[in-house]
Amino acid sequence: MFELPCPRYQAMLRLRLAPADARYAGDLVPGSKAMEVFADLETELALREGGDEGLCAAYHSVEFLQPLRVGDFIHGVAWVESRGRRSRRIQAQLYKVLSVDERGSLVPLTEPVLAATASATIVVGAAQRADAIVVGEVEPGHRPRGSLQGGPHSTGGRSTKRPSAPRR
Repeated sequence: MFELPCPRYQAMLRLRLAPADARYAGDLVPGSKAMEVFADLETELALREGGDEGLCAAYHSVEFLQPLRVGDFIHGVAWVESRGRRSRRIQAQLYKVLSVDERGSLVPLTEPVLAATASATIVVGAAQRADAIVVGEVEPGHRPRGSLQGGPHSTGGRSTKRPSAPRR
């Protein structure tokens, strides 16, 4: 058995590509499956780094390097490259670790085959911030400005219509 590169990974996922994953002739699996795995890895990193599922702000690059087919076992790894206050620049890689032919027989691999890579920025920890604003939460006895009519441009219940001119 071989060791996977990238000992610094912080999130890991391994799965078998099922017949339901195929979308093309020859049991080819679309790149969207790799993106789904990358999203799951990002979610794990966001949970570890910020305590919530976070969100993906941007993909900076995605490369599909090898085709994925039904029956392949894939191994995804991801790690944080750099940290901002709430943002994390991450790297992710997807390896094919076992492969099968059209009959379901093992196709020997001497080492993992890098099938896809991604670089992304995720935003983490909004739910953990002490200064986070919770919508609908108001301190007792406090009435936000303009709250009588409900909008930020409210007049507090006062009419803004001009009095009509006297009729002649």
